[in-house]
Amino acid sequence: METPAPDTVLPLLDRLCRIRSFRLKNGGQGEQGIAEFISEFLRQFPWLTVEIEKVPTKDPSDEGFCNVFAYSGKPSEIRFLVVGHLDTVSPSGGWSVEEFSERDGRYYALGAIDTKAGIGRVP
Repeated sequence: METPAPDTVLPLLDRLCRIRSFRLKNGGQGEQGIAEFISEFLRQFPWLTVEIEKVPTKDPSDEGFCNVFAYSGKPSEIRFLVVGHLDTVSPSGGWSVEEFSERDGRYYALGAIDTKAGIGRVP
């Protein structure tokens, strides 16, 4: 994978939004799929160490959560931290615009603003 150019951020956001990262019990894919996608994307940068941590919950019927860590150097010497979450809420009614569409310079999809645009933005 190559680092996306600024004009390819929307396709990256679209790919992230199409990963249905809401809870399995609500018909989603949970966080594992999006954690794997992000990890694979970050592994294109050879100086990064990338890890996925699965975090169980107290409920054995719940799939738990995933954390993605990407860092260079020693973890104990990290001086800058970017934090975001990977899950979205479950879909609900009330959409007035077709999901996975762009209109008037805005992209519409579940999770597009909270928080997939934040984790998909490439400087």
